[in-house]
Amino acid sequence: MYFFVIQPCFCQQNEDNSDEAKIIERWRPLDFQRSSVPVLKLPKRKNDSPLFCDEMIPYKSGYIINSITSSKGGGKYTVTTSYYYYDLRGNKLSDLSFTGIDTIESIIPDDSKGLYVSYKKSGSRIISFLSAGVEKHLETLAPSDIRMQIDTAKWLKLGYDNGNLYALTPGAVIFYSSDKWSTIVNYSLDEFYVNTLKYKRTGSILPTKNLVIAGRDIWFLQEVVQDRTCLLLKLDTQSGYLSDFFISVDYTDNYFKQINDFMILADSSLLVFASRLMGKSLVLKYRENPEVWIFNNVLKNVLFYQEEAMVATTATVNNDTLLMAATNGIFAKYGDIIVPLVKLENTHQDIKDKEDGLIDFEFIPRSMIKVANNQFLIGGMFGGLYIVDLNKFSIKALDDVKSSKVERMDILSLTLN
Repeated sequence: MYFFVIQPCFCQQNEDNSDEAKIIERWRPLDFQRSSVPVLKLPKRKNDSPLFCDEMIPYKSGYIINSITSSKGGGKYTVTTSYYYYDLRGNKLSDLSFTGIDTIESIIPDDSKGLYVSYKKSGSRIISFLSAGVEKHLETLAPSDIRMQIDTAKWLKLGYDNGNLYALTPGAVIFYSSDKWSTIVNYSLDEFYVNTLKYKRTGSILPTKNLVIAGRDIWFLQEVVQDRTCLLLKLDTQSGYLSDFFISVDYTDNYFKQINDFMILADSSLLVFASRLMGKSLVLKYRENPEVWIFNNVLKNVLFYQEEAMVATTATVNNDTLLMAATNGIFAKYGDIIVPLVKLENTHQDIKDKEDGLIDFEFIPRSMIKVANNQFLIGGMFGGLYIVDLNKFSIKALDDVKSSKVERMDILSLTLN
């Protein structure tokens, strides 16, 4: 079973090749519970955010926050990666660092609370396991052919499943288990961009999030421009077949489309947040055939249409409840009923800056975790990290500080806590 949530973007319409008829045909009724909910305004920000919250990774008493950005210039993409740690116990945000490295590509925990880390240092790629303040270099255990793939790959991203480590490069899936490396499958992401997606040249860059392993499939996000546009790709590790999400569900019109977030649920369903159409949202549930829940920000009901029900951009699961973060609040889905939990306001602000005058800050949720009873940690697509407490009816910015004021923490020391 698959779930997809699609949210707004800017695009140019092509009436001759629109998927709208297919979408409307698959539109089914859902109920929106009208109720009085608390309204929380994001506090007025003093500073722009030092981090983009692409991914929140539970680790010990807090969360590792993956912050990756990219920019395009001269036909080339430049990727900048940063990792932060938010400690719930001390209510503290730290900038994770590793002495002498060029860039961190991936950080992912294992079952024992150790950390797998892929990074580049002095031009060489290193894959390490960190535990109790000790670093073990894993790439040194690889045979020469795999070591060459590790050393020469344009980028490498990690995934972890059932005690095994996966490493994805633009040309191969590499597997590590019980101190042994092997190649699962060879493929070409660069050729896929050129031959299938019809790019003039490859757009392959470091995936935004860690790999998601689901049976024989590996799912990963590819950010293609600075405005957070992403492709969602799936690689079959048995056949080497690579597919694009929108193409696979037969949404191939000329509207600009993008993926914001996705997740695999406990029942193996897929939840995807994306964009299609200017300023319009689409919520879609997919099994063998797509089933539309929300279209153009409208929730369809048997008796009425509730406009602008929500524009969801990410979600989390708590027990059996699906919780969705939207630009206008947090919503829970119980069966066929969508229930608002809180309304968010003041999510678009101008921040005064001495050098640039005004900075346009827009909070669009990119990741969300329920950290306690009625407490949510929400990170923004363009920056911003907030703790929402529905018991105290409060919202607090955790990152409203100058980048230079965020303390640095060595990743190895993090494994000691």
